[in-house]
Amino acid sequence: MARFTALCCLMLFVTPIFADDGTAPHGGQSLAVLFSDQTPPYEQFRQGFEEEMNESRPFSLYQTRELDRSAADTLRDEPLIIAVGASATRWALENSTADVFATMVPADSIEQLGKRFPERKLHALYIDQAPYRHMALMRSSLPDAERITLLCRDPQPARLEALMAAADRLDLKLEFRQVRNRSEIIRAVQAVHRETDAFIVLPASEAMGPADLRALLLHSFRTGVPVFGYSPGLVSAGTIAAIHSNPQSLGRETARKFKGLQNSQAPRWASSTFPVHYDLTINREVARSLGIPLPSESALRQAIDSMETR
Repeated sequence: MARFTALCCLMLFVTPIFADDGTAPHGGQSLAVLFSDQTPPYEQFRQGFEEEMNESRPFSLYQTRELDRSAADTLRDEPLIIAVGASATRWALENSTADVFATMVPADSIEQLGKRFPERKLHALYIDQAPYRHMALMRSSLPDAERITLLCRDPQPARLEALMAAADRLDLKLEFRQVRNRSEIIRAVQAVHRETDAFIVLPASEAMGPADLRALLLHSFRTGVPVFGYSPGLVSAGTIAAIHSNPQSLGRETARKFKGLQNSQAPRWASSTFPVHYDLTINREVARSLGIPLPSESALRQAIDSMETR
């Protein structure tokens, strides 16, 4: 961790990649990478990013909580900032005129920031997995399932539409229940547990708090309905499975995307994307307690990959 702190203001000089006309993209300046925090997930991201960048281009690492006036002034003049995490993305949009390449941020949050800053170039590699993958995990885990219930505070319309389309492709009926507090979660579970085969929670700009999640996991377990989550932490807490991103893989993929964007002086800003790589985490103890015979991880992965290629 101390190494990360030291690196936050250290410039790593390596050989830059040049554009076709022989000039370095963005004037050959060092690429600015702004982190929200220095906790383990961000350290893992940094490791993956550095490994993939290797000797591609010089870059400097910053951390929002440790920015002094000089570093902040430097960032404000940057043409491009890779913002890692929600607070870093907000800082870059609010305090600079740079193009922003955001990652480690949920799709819902990026959509809201895009509406707030419509004039800015904001490209994102989301932290959450594609909607179809979540539905594919549920279909692979529960082959006889018919109904799935999404519990969320306030999903973005585009996200909800994508989830419903993905469910429909896999012969699942997805229903949405808006839950804004613990009492509403308990009422929702009690109201639909006899009609649904599983609950799902996804990362969002206004995610459920720990107390809300505990209430969901406790009451769904009591009613015998499994919950699918979006992180290893939620699986440890009691969801039966999650398909999720790996910070180190996100770091590598971010570096690859950036290197792909610097083939010209004016990078083509593609639409924001979900990660290519995914990890699976399974809680077999909870699954057994609910009487659910989950396939092996390799079988689940094979089934998900097969569904994606249909």
